[in-house]
Amino acid sequence: MKDKDGLLSWMAVDELHSLRLAHVTAKTAIQLIATEVDLRPRIQALLQTNSGFAKGATDSAYSDSADITVRTAQEIIDNDFMNLRTSMLIGQCAALEHLIKCLIVEWAEIAPQKIEGLDSFRISLQASDFLEADLRDRLFLVADKLYQDTPSNKGHSEKFRSIVRNHIPHQFELFQREIEAVDKDDLDEAFLVRNCVIHNGAKINRQLARLDGFELGGSIVISSRLLGKYSKAIEKMGGALFSCSACVL
Repeated sequence: MKDKDGLLSWMAVDELHSLRLAHVTAKTAIQLIATEVDLRPRIQALLQTNSGFAKGATDSAYSDSADITVRTAQEIIDNDFMNLRTSMLIGQCAALEHLIKCLIVEWAEIAPQKIEGLDSFRISLQASDFLEADLRDRLFLVADKLYQDTPSNKGHSEKFRSIVRNHIPHQFELFQREIEAVDKDDLDEAFLVRNCVIHNGAKINRQLARLDGFELGGSIVISSRLLGKYSKAIEKMGGALFSCSACVL
């Protein structure tokens, strides 16, 4: 790769140097973030390639290493962003659950006579914990118990609807109007996916497998498109719940 000015030779050396730096940098980054067993074979492949460099690798070795680095880096990027999307979904679902509990606590503080249907709930609590808890803590214990005991077998959209209808009935008519904007199928699917991630090792269970696009025992993969539609449904439901808050009346 030479011409009389030596330009192509210089470009080739510079390119190989850049590839080598990229490989070493990527290898170090991979080692730092390699906390999962599935990544270890890929790291070993890169380490073997790196050993070739030390013995004097050919141009093709550099090229092959660059390909390995790019593929591995892309897989890690995809995995990292998938993990981020999974964490975002878990956080959004938790925030929505906390919101409806806050709604119950808020009305219990402001107008306790408007909270209904509590006589059927029983809370087990040690006396010392009860004495140490202030009123708001006790109300959240009630709200949490109420939430946990409300069935979700018909989907979480119906669970939220049941909680407002049965326990904050004076806000139910308003809530009914607001949830018309919620895609209930997407919301229910979001919570089914969340439950599989948390309780089933990120594997698709029988309940989720009843939906199109999910195969029993398969791994949960939350794409950008899925996260987008889940987030939209969660946001709309959150808006519907917030509209029932005493602070916006």
